[in-house]
Amino acid sequence: MLDPEIKALMGEVKSYLAEQKTIKGAVAQLEEQMRGVPQTIENKLSAVRRMSFDDRGRYRGVFGNEGEARSFGLCVLGTVGGDQRALGALKAEFKDVFERAMGSSPDSAGGVLVPVEYSTRIQRLVEEFGCWGSSAFPMPMSSDSLTFQRRVSGVSVFKTGQNVAATGSEPKYATINLNADEWNTLTLYPKSLGEDSATELGELIAIEIAQAFAQAIDDCGFVGDGTPDYLDVLGINTRLITINGVDDGGGLVLGAGNLWSELVEGDFLKVMGRTPRFAAKAGKWFCSNEFFWTVMAKLTFAKGGVTAGEFNGVRSLMFLGKPVEITQSMPRTEANSQVACLFGDLRMSSTYGRRKELTIDRSTEVKFIERQVAVLGTQRHAINNHSLGDATNAGPVVGLITAAA
Repeated sequence: MLDPEIKALMGEVKSYLAEQKTIKGAVAQLEEQMRGVPQTIENKLSAVRRMSFDDRGRYRGVFGNEGEARSFGLCVLGTVGGDQRALGALKAEFKDVFERAMGSSPDSAGGVLVPVEYSTRIQRLVEEFGCWGSSAFPMPMSSDSLTFQRRVSGVSVFKTGQNVAATGSEPKYATINLNADEWNTLTLYPKSLGEDSATELGELIAIEIAQAFAQAIDDCGFVGDGTPDYLDVLGINTRLITINGVDDGGGLVLGAGNLWSELVEGDFLKVMGRTPRFAAKAGKWFCSNEFFWTVMAKLTFAKGGVTAGEFNGVRSLMFLGKPVEITQSMPRTEANSQVACLFGDLRMSSTYGRRKELTIDRSTEVKFIERQVAVLGTQRHAINNHSLGDATNAGPVVGLITAAA
């Protein structure tokens, strides 16, 4: 019969061995999960490298020059990622950027403020990649909430007789409310990435952040349904249906059928005819790439007389004499009672408020098991599609909606 102490010791040994087996299994699992991570980031950096430099090695990326891309990458690696080698390279190569970056105090949420030149550049990228943000009326915000007046109509002209008092009139204004919300986007890079990859990393993070924000702004601005999936924003399409229903009238023109192939030239002419003159002057079409090439371009080419230059797409996309803005947030496949395209002037119908410039924060814990650094980009935006007419009178933007069946 074994002594109780020996029994207890044997129990501890068994527990230890079992624990070691568990740890070994966890390590094996971690190694398996890690196997594809370097390849993934290398593929991304390789793609960015090919995009940023031509065959002769000349820079053609999203920044003004290669130096800006490298300094931004070093800034992220050093101030955000805490890489001392990157900080040393930033100080040696871009002393002015280093001083501005190190002199930036963290914001109230703990993030690192990006030097203004990079924040401005990334915002320009957002507007280049996106459609709604670049087309809507830009409104800077000094606080989280902003109320302002926008002109609806002007004064009236009257004819008065002798010794008859003039009839008074006043311009009409609408009250617009903007409430900025915090929007975030997450980008990852390996902890092992060195300062020699700073240029590609700068390009990669700038593009990832800009494209994510641009896509979110387009999705919310055009088709947002007011739910958390669309950051509680009501898009133009949703508001037009809320105001007008799914029938012809007000800011919606009912198409000839429920299929894209059933839409005819007259439907688009009716959209333009219903758009108020003040908005049609600078009006644009807004639709997806699929809708343009399968519907609009098809109608255009069917008219005949298309030149080789037009067929090859030498000039900008146009339809019925007006520019076409492509946004993949608009419908890409046909459906019943669908606002398939829009025409008008978004600067008159919608306002894009910008409360806070880009802030970057990072975490080494979020993706600890993959040995990656998580870079969190934060901005504060406000989207308001406020002027879309009523059920009788069209506003500055008119939509073409397919039939219910």
